[in-house]
Amino acid sequence: MQDGPFFQGLFLYVDPYGNGTKRFSASLDSVPAWWNTNYTAPDSARRLYTHELIALIKEIPHIGKVNFYYLESNEIPTTPYWMLAMDPSFPSPGTNGTAYNEQGEIMSCTARGPPSIFGKKELYIESLQAIAKLYDSGGRDPRILGPNEDNTILIINELGKKLLSFIYFVHPNTRI
Repeated sequence: MQDGPFFQGLFLYVDPYGNGTKRFSASLDSVPAWWNTNYTAPDSARRLYTHELIALIKEIPHIGKVNFYYLESNEIPTTPYWMLAMDPSFPSPGTNGTAYNEQGEIMSCTARGPPSIFGKKELYIESLQAIAKLYDSGGRDPRILGPNEDNTILIINELGKKLLSFIYFVHPNTRI
């Protein structure tokens, strides 16, 4: 397998500004994938997409050690968290954000979008960008998603798996 796309991805999506990698701390027992019900509550499809994404993440070396679990609530969790939210006022097609401490450990991250178009692809890409502080290159989402071999379901592609594994392998704030 060629590593050219991996190295290009490191520079384009992981650390284009020399700020270092950002990730949840390795010392955490668990991190909630928290649907904030102060906004539009997730429907059965978005619940399923979230569970499927958590399962895909668990298969990836290093990041798979983070115990992400599903939570729906209108109360902010007390531990570092990954927040998902939908509201008609959110920008289209979706946004993400990552807050981290001086050590480069994520304290909270968000994936959000308007209910009308916050589907599986948008939920996946905004969430993955948030939990790994991946950048849009030239305003384009990182090319970390794709269809499976049968072209029937959306998965994290090989580049995405390598980037996420690398980010959670190295220490936070590692400069590329």
